[in-house]
Amino acid sequence: MHDGIHFDRAGIPAATICTDHFVNTAQATATVWGVPDYPVLYMPHPLSALSDDAIREEARKLADQVVQVLMTGTLEA
Repeated sequence: MHDGIHFDRAGIPAATICTDHFVNTAQATATVWGVPDYPVLYMPHPLSALSDDAIREEARKLADQVVQVLMTGTLEA
């Protein structure tokens, strides 16, 4: 979260991905840093329980949203 927010503020597009275990932490961090609507993408937690193929599949599911965030700075619901 912190890195993504700072990259964005420096004009470097960033897409922040967290596991769904950290939804509340991500939202709180974004609020503390003054960007309560900061777009965050989530993968299932824990990643360590997933096979390499399953992680790749989860990444594929997020790919379009990553591009959207990098190109527009927003994430449509």
